[in-house]
Amino acid sequence: MHNPLLDSGGDIGADRYGFAPGAVLTWRAAGAAGEADGADGADGADGAEGAVQGRSASLGWFSRTALCRALLIVQLEQPLSLLPLRGRLRAYAWQQGRGEGFDGVQRRHRGLGFSLDQALTPHLALFARWGYQTQGRVRFDRALVAGLEWQGGAWGRSADGLGLALARLRTSAGFAVASDPAARGSEQLAELYYRWQWLPQLELSPDVQWLRGVGGQAGSRGRVMGLRLRVAL
Repeated sequence: MHNPLLDSGGDIGADRYGFAPGAVLTWRAAGAAGEADGADGADGADGAEGAVQGRSASLGWFSRTALCRALLIVQLEQPLSLLPLRGRLRAYAWQQGRGEGFDGVQRRHRGLGFSLDQALTPHLALFARWGYQTQGRVRFDRALVAGLEWQGGAWGRSADGLGLALARLRTSAGFAVASDPAARGSEQLAELYYRWQWLPQLELSPDVQWLRGVGGQAGSRGRVMGLRLRVAL
């Protein structure tokens, strides 16, 4: 599941149109093919740092050199039975051959993370994300996200969901030295979102985020409102 370091570290590598070449390789253990009861769709503070812009789209992506520099993710997935209802644990590592650092230069970036989704009741799920950037000149090198999502079946909208997430992103030592020694703290945020399935193929998710210590600067605060559109073809 999504980890905020992929955005804040520039590892998505998306161009100004939002496209990014890449490949995902997943190994799924027996019994992990289905969604965990009540634990699907938890997005948990996605995109804490917003979209990453880069070069415009072109067919040059499909060259051998471009594919060698694409985003690659290897993921292991294991079902959990810690509680009466099912859960899932994912471990993954990524490499972005053209990750954009805080200095605007593209370099090879690497990172690893864990994601946990656990159903607590038929309508309530817990999710947690942890990420660690192992290589790259990134603004944030560690991230921890945790939250709860209430499934819409509790109010007669089984495909909807209401979520609350808390996140903490730690600024890297390299960013503090290169930019501002005061940026040695952590950015903290809270996010409230609602996932509304308008049509079977169309999903809208309005959200609001409250931020403290923006960019690691102590005492700074901010608020961001957004709307995500998801279309299934």
